[in-house]
Amino acid sequence: MQQDIEKQHAKRTNRIIIAVFVIVSILIAGGMYWAFNQEQKAPAEDSLRQTTEVDPTTGEVLTTTEGKTPERYGEMANTPVLLGFQELLTKGAAFDDVDSSKKLVSDYIATNDYKDNSKVSLDPKTLKQSNDEGIATYTFDLVVNDEQRLAVKIVSNMIGNLTLTISDKSGNQLYTVDKTLE
Repeated sequence: MQQDIEKQHAKRTNRIIIAVFVIVSILIAGGMYWAFNQEQKAPAEDSLRQTTEVDPTTGEVLTTTEGKTPERYGEMANTPVLLGFQELLTKGAAFDDVDSSKKLVSDYIATNDYKDNSKVSLDPKTLKQSNDEGIATYTFDLVVNDEQRLAVKIVSNMIGNLTLTISDKSGNQLYTVDKTLE
């Protein structure tokens, strides 16, 4: 009889230990689930809204973050956003010519009555290239802030001299600069 009581007591003790283990496991799993879901929700509530738009001229995707200015490493905060200039490379322009052209276009936009962070898009449909005896000429339209079209002509002798001319759509010259590349 004493053995039966000890067996029942051992069974009861084992059941209590198993029940406590199951309850503690459920509480830990529930707490981890709750903490994980809270962690996932917190950044979404604090994050800033981002919007994307497709530039109608180049087809490039632009992402802007609410309350933030565009971050562009190594550039002044108010410089224009230049889109589509890589198309010049596909037409055979030297990297230095493209880089200098972007800088000169930025200078023109900055010194005229355009808003800070203007969007300047090279229209790839208007890009033409000719090469005559080592002189490369590129002509294309720029679209400023999806509104104004400007005609651009770049002439490069491919050994360090570049001339950039910007005209309005009527052909009136607005800006011309000769640049010796370093």
